Amino acid sequence: MKMIVTAITTLALATIIFTATTTSSIAAALNCESYENRINRLQNLNARGGKAKQQESRKQQISRYEDELHNCSNIQKIKIATNSQKFNAKTDHQKLRSSKIQNPQTQQLIKTCNYWIDQNNKNPSWDNTNYRDTACRAADENEEAINSPSLQIAANVRKLKDCIKPNNLIDDEVNECIKGNKDASWKK
Repeated sequence: MKMIVTAITTLALATIIFTATTTSSIAAALNCESYENRINRLQNLNARGGKAKQQESRKQQISRYEDELHNCSNIQKIKIATNSQKFNAKTDHQKLRSSKIQNPQTQQLIKTCNYWIDQNNKNPSWDNTNYRDTACRAADENEEAINSPSLQIAANVRKLKDCIKPNNLIDDEVNECIKGNKDASWKK
């Protein structure tokens, strides 16, 4: 007998929990609708007229219900937005990265990238994936900038005063010297 009562109690609790979870969004929608109904009822009463004190009281109630309706609508929008797309947990697991570049800024960017790769591999979510992608993109762009030929050429550029010939003569040799392709042998 006790087992039957326990089983029925357990079944009743499970039914209550299931009903509560499945009807929470329906209840919230009905709650928003009840605010709309209250506002409409009070506006209709005010339209019919009445004492000034009653109408002022109704206007205050309408204002409170409009605030509640606004909050209720925002909560519904948030629920809809957060549940609109389920995150696919089958994300691409990436390996940790390494770099041969000894630049401290690049090394820090690689560490940050690896941190978010690790976080996303352990706990895949939209946020972790976005953080990983952003951090790794920054590391890739930094490495690319360091390895780009334009940066290496820019490092070899000399000032005009270091390459100019006597009597302020500027010719092709001076231009080659400024670009870093030729030494200023005439300065020695």
